[in-house]
Amino acid sequence: MSDYIIGLDFGTYQTKASINHLDRKPQKHEFFEFGEKKKKSFFFPSKVSILENGLIKYGDYTEKGIKYTFNYFKMASAEDARFQVTNDALEPIYNYKNSYKGYTPEFLSVLYITYVLLLIKEHYQKNTGSTNIGRIGGLFAGLRRQTSEANNFTIRMGIPTEYSKEVNFLRRRKFETMLLISEMIQKELKYSLKEYLKLGEDDLKILVERFNKQVPKNESEFDKMIKDNHLSVFPESAAGLLYFVKSGKLNKGIYAAIDIGGGTTDMSFFNVYDGKIKYYTSDSYMMACNNIYLNCNSGENTLENIKKTEQEIIESLQGDNWETNSRYTSAVSDLMKKIGDHLKKMINVTSSYGPLSKFSNAQIMKTMKDQPIIVYGGGLAHPQIEGWEEILIYDNGSKYTLNSNLLTYMEIRDINLYKPDKTIILNKNWEQHFSFLIVSFGLSYLHRLDETYWDDSDYKSIKLEKILKEVPHPTNEGMYVYKVIEGKWGD
Repeated sequence: MSDYIIGLDFGTYQTKASINHLDRKPQKHEFFEFGEKKKKSFFFPSKVSILENGLIKYGDYTEKGIKYTFNYFKMASAEDARFQVTNDALEPIYNYKNSYKGYTPEFLSVLYITYVLLLIKEHYQKNTGSTNIGRIGGLFAGLRRQTSEANNFTIRMGIPTEYSKEVNFLRRRKFETMLLISEMIQKELKYSLKEYLKLGEDDLKILVERFNKQVPKNESEFDKMIKDNHLSVFPESAAGLLYFVKSGKLNKGIYAAIDIGGGTTDMSFFNVYDGKIKYYTSDSYMMACNNIYLNCNSGENTLENIKKTEQEIIESLQGDNWETNSRYTSAVSDLMKKIGDHLKKMINVTSSYGPLSKFSNAQIMKTMKDQPIIVYGGGLAHPQIEGWEEILIYDNGSKYTLNSNLLTYMEIRDINLYKPDKTIILNKNWEQHFSFLIVSFGLSYLHRLDETYWDDSDYKSIKLEKILKEVPHPTNEGMYVYKVIEGKWGD
């Protein structure tokens, strides 16, 4: 029996996974390679296709018989109206009416996560034993099933986070519920990917709804079930940086980090000292690469049109003629400006809870001037963003200030400057992709002493925690269990 931690970076465009081989001393990490032989890739498209016969396909599927293909369900799952408090979006970007044809993005996410985890677990199973006849009962009677899970797997999945503690709580509970239902399905099928792929959408709806009803409404019982199944979710904004702090790659000082993804840009200000990291403020800003495609889209902003525009722009980038597309370059510039403005807002407007409230102007200049902003994620595929040099993060609260002594810029550095030692990575040719893989890598680095809660030594807002009250558990509000099929919190 072997012991693994699966760091799962469930992405808007594509999903990445890093596996920590805990049995190896020192620990070894491996980026999971999807596909076979020459078509292997560290990235697996976040797509779900419903076929005419009711079966489900995952990732890129182009064969005949497709009824619907869905994208962006990860971010649509996170884009509850209550999660837009700190963002510019006045209405949902992804969850347009009829975009998901009656399926909820949460349901699609559960199906997709289940497939990816079964794929990974099957790969690492060594002594699964022979298959046997197992009777689940009713609809699933007589399924041939493998014996129980042979190896131990701990799942660490990254999720977007918000500055609001209440919003964080709700989003965390939603994604924990989705992850828990996925684990229940896997156990029901004895971790058989083959049997999972035999199930049609009606079968899967029955399974998801049945297990959704088994999710405990009591907080302590819910947390115990999460812990017993070795599951947890963790802020994406924190996950990408854990390795650097734990390995001593960052010197003491205040840093910022920007992970520009497909649906969100995760931003953080943090302090590194004595081998530890303390977060001053962190936010998943719902402005990212998809907003470039939205601004370039000439048709109706449907999910299909956004995806089509994305593909057209990717092709233009490969052909090196992107500079002639003024609409595209303007959209990228607009995104960069909004990210910069939001980062500045995080450190100025919210500074009463963060680091600047206790710094004088002179201290700000001394501690943050020319400090690096570490940028990573899919946004670096856009040449303008890749060439970003610095961001103004402090100007005494006024963009019209004439006193240049009050201006503070932070330099932008690619995350590849802080790549891990090759000796701890089992793969080949991972270096060029590290900006995309860092979140999954950080998730796999998490210790497994605490299965349920975010570790305060790794992720904590110093002053914010003293001011904001703990959010009461919403059991009595009828909001605790999220109904995946219906797309709403329970009655």
